[in-house]
This record gives sequence, structure tokens and C-alpha cells, in this order.
Amino acid sequence: MTLSIRRILVCVMVVTALMMCPLAHAGLMYVSDFNRVLWLVDTTSGAAQQVSVTPCAMTDLAMTADGVLFGVDYSSLYRIDVLSGAATAIARLIGSVNALTAAPDGLLYYTGSSGQVYAVDPASGVSHAVGNMGFPSAGDLEFDPAGNLFMSAISGELRMLPAGGGAMKVIGQMGYSDVYGLSFQDGVLFGITSGGKLLTINPQSGATQLLASTQIPAFGATTFFADPLPEPGTIVLMGLGAGALLMQRLGKRPR
Repeated sequence: MTLSIRRILVCVMVVTALMMCPLAHAGLMYVSDFNRVLWLVDTTSGAAQQVSVTPCAMTDLAMTADGVLFGVDYSSLYRIDVLSGAATAIARLIGSVNALTAAPDGLLYYTGSSGQVYAVDPASGVSHAVGNMGFPSAGDLEFDPAGNLFMSAISGELRMLPAGGGAMKVIGQMGYSDVYGLSFQDGVLFGITSGGKLLTINPQSGATQLLASTQIPAFGATTFFADPLPEPGTIVLMGLGAGALLMQRLGKRPR
């Protein structure tokens, strides 16, 4: 193989690595809005990309760790096809629902105007009560890595049900009564308001910091989980190894 071809191959491999490796660490969340649009938002920059349009406005979203997206519309639970926006109703829920999240075991948890929290099995559609937040939800629930369940309340407070049971705790005032979406990513709690303000929220105090203004009229949000495939960085490293081996073998050919 000539020196010029070698150089071209090396350049392609390096550029590919630089382009793809950071994506494995990018923070992303899905956001539903009042106009039925489903967005993918980068929590590191606030950049947003429209993905699809759902048949009804989803008051909140929840994505399971295996990449299945669910939504609610105050009364029903839906399974959503991300790319097309098509939504299939799979269960009727209890009360007026505006907050939904997924637990690591695949169960979904929801609440709304009553503050009563329910768990629902998406396979059977059966709900059962698990606790009470003591105040109406503003728009979302979210588990932290330890299993504590957080809720944004219409009072502007961040509230929490401890993992394993126990009394509800008021964490603190967020300063926003319209935090309609929550997302834990790498131990950081993000929130988004109905006006599209992207926030970080201190899970110890409730204090918020404004990161960006997305301009999305947000209705709900959830952490993005990709399909269980190798991360782009892993694929790139495999490609680099294969490319290096190919170069070595081509270089040993008789000239």
C-alpha cells in the first residue's frame, strides 16, 4: 500500500474517532410539548431537535432502560414509537395524571393532581398505590440512582419519597412552579419548565441554576436511553483496531 493511501486511511480513522467518541457521553432527554411535538434535547447545550409528532399532547414521558418510550395524557398510558410518533393506548390510569417515570425493574410510576403515587405494570395495566407526595404534582417524577423518588410540585417545591419507604420529605424550593420535566443523568438532576427553561436542580436543597432557554413549551420529559448496543466510542475503538490490522497486513504484501 502506498504512503498516500496509508495517510488517507489514518486520517479517516482519527476523524471518525473525534466525531463519534463524545456522543457516548452526551446528555440527552426527550421532551413533549403542548403542540404534541416530541423533542430530543441536549442537556449540555440546550440544543433541541424535533423528532416526531404524537396523536395527542403527552402530559409526561418515561423511557425504560431498554429504550421503550411511554407517555400519559391525564388519563391513559401509551406506548410511543419514537420515530413515527404513533401511540398505542395500553392502560387507563387512576386520577388526573401529569407525571410519569420508569423504575429500573420496568415498572412505571405516576401521580398528578392528588399527589398520590401509583405503580403500574405496563404489561398488565394494573395500578397500585405506593405512597403520597402530600401535594399536587407540577408535572414530573424521577428516580435518582439510589432509588429515591423525586417530584416537582406546583408549589415550586422539590419533594421526595425515600427508597425503601418512609415519610415524604420536602427537599426545598426550586423557585419555579412549572417544572414539568425532570431527568437524572450521571447523578445530575435536570429540569425543564413550561417556558422551555433548562435547569439543574440540587437534589439536596432544591436550588436551581439556569442552563439554557430551549423555547420549547414543555409538557413533560424523560431521560434518553439508547437501544442496548455498544456505545459509539466502543465501536470506534473496534474500528481503529481493525483498521490498524488491515494496514499492517496490506503493508506486508509483496511490492
